[in-house]
Amino acid sequence: MQVGDFRKNPDLATVPIVTLTATATEKVKQGIASSVGMHPTHFTSRNSVDRANLKIEVKSHSMTVALQLVRREYSNAGSTVVYLPTQAMVDSFHGSLTTTASVMRPATTSQPERDKTHIDFLTGAVPVVVATMASGTGIDIRRVVHVGAPKSLEEYYQHIGRAGRGGEPSTVTLYYKDDIEEKYSADSYTRHLSPVQKGDYITRLKDVSDYAEQRMCRRAGLM
Repeated sequence: MQVGDFRKNPDLATVPIVTLTATATEKVKQGIASSVGMHPTHFTSRNSVDRANLKIEVKSHSMTVALQLVRREYSNAGSTVVYLPTQAMVDSFHGSLTTTASVMRPATTSQPERDKTHIDFLTGAVPVVVATMASGTGIDIRRVVHVGAPKSLEEYYQHIGRAGRGGEPSTVTLYYKDDIEEKYSADSYTRHLSPVQKGDYITRLKDVSDYAEQRMCRRAGLM
């Protein structure tokens, strides 16, 4: 049964519907409206994704150099989340740090372990969390670092939105190398996708690449 099937019931057809999402492309918004049976002339309200307290920067460095820079700079940055593409990279980078840090492993970390990480991070006992792109913290942080680009701007929005939630000045940094389209469009990432899904996936990769390589204001590029 589809979410919007209840609209076919005459007794429920006029029930008001509100749908909410934190981040969504125009295509995703259209899909949401269609799946829940929204009226074609439904009202849409959208808040700006602009966050004036965020310093948004993109730096072109290889993965190795980026990790060296992050390792050197993070200790004075306040609460920091470092996102890396794979769990192997997370474990390797975490092992190279010289100060207290925690690893967030969404697939293997138990709930008590996740709770302890959150508490330690919140209280400052652990200033750095190293995580895969799939992880979230639910904690207001001062710095978000991506070593390697996410696979979509929506994912990027969600990650950087975790910084500065309390209104304090915060920094979000993307260390980017111009190989995202070639790397993530490999068969190992796309073999399970239909032709339509693969086309959408490649478009999202290109959006990230275009954003990272643009010469205009990064904030303007996200509007």
